[in-house]
Amino acid sequence: MPLLIKTEDFKGEVLNEHNDEQGILNAVLEYCYQNPTKVNTLKYIDQYDDTTFNSLQVKDLILDIEFVKKQSQIMNKEKLEFLSLLINLCNETLKEPHQYLKFYGD
Repeated sequence: MPLLIKTEDFKGEVLNEHNDEQGILNAVLEYCYQNPTKVNTLKYIDQYDDTTFNSLQVKDLILDIEFVKKQSQIMNKEKLEFLSLLINLCNETLKEPHQYLKFYGD
């Protein structure tokens, strides 16, 4: 199930977006759902609904992504590249105040 990921300003204008058509993030999220005590924020991304992170939450999301990237049992080149792209979207969200990272599910 693909997720659409967008950075948006407070008016809802899209600044950047990425469509995870291959469902790479879903595979990472399965690990997070099965290991909820190991991550703080990734486990809250809902594959079937919309999830919004503000700038404070995005900072923790980056830490979670960096942690998951080190989990060799689930990582491969494709996932590492996707997570690097996701960190770039996080960093874009942090460039200006009142920006959000949004995950649009099913």
